[in-house]
Amino acid sequence: MGVNTPSDFPYHIVNAARTTFNKEFREGQIDETWKSLCTEVPSTKSKEVYAMLGATPKMREWIDERLPKLIKEYGFEILNKKYEASIAITEEAIEDDQTGQIMLAIRDLANEARRFPGERAMEVLVGGVSAECYDGQYFFDTDHSEGASGTQSNDLTLELTSDNLATVRATMLRYKDDKGKPMGIVGDTLIVPPELEKNLSGTHRSYGDRQVRRIRN
Repeated sequence: MGVNTPSDFPYHIVNAARTTFNKEFREGQIDETWKSLCTEVPSTKSKEVYAMLGATPKMREWIDERLPKLIKEYGFEILNKKYEASIAITEEAIEDDQTGQIMLAIRDLANEARRFPGERAMEVLVGGVSAECYDGQYFFDTDHSEGASGTQSNDLTLELTSDNLATVRATMLRYKDDKGKPMGIVGDTLIVPPELEKNLSGTHRSYGDRQVRRIRN
């Protein structure tokens, strides 16, 4: 992301704005917990096609010869979009700025750019009840199925209590891959809206799990 300034602005202002923006973008203290939920993949194309291979087969006793199993193939396509945020600064505002407000605005702009991926990640996650994922089902749905996995649900509507948290984690541990093998998914993250955060401390403390993290949305 760059900083666009009218060509007649003094060069040192443009240079200072660019330097301030880039420094804040690199070093600003922004919550980037979203990186623990998402896989960040660099892209230089207008769209990306992500191919995935299914699960590997179970181990078996080798009695006579190898019995290779086909690995299922999956894939999905993502179109890249461009985003921007700009501010307009007049030459008069620059001349009158005695308290560094312009550079504060530049830093805010850099932090906004840093926050944006996390905001988008949360929007996609919350919208998962009505958005399709690679298998054609909603991201959160009651009838996901791949190969020999059987029908599985990751759409559980439960009140936030210790007992229900244990139920959800047990359900996740039972999820199977397309070969019918348990995947051993251990839930370690709770994502809650601000109005439910008051229920978190007692819930995860009574459950006795120090790995549960809080992510506000």
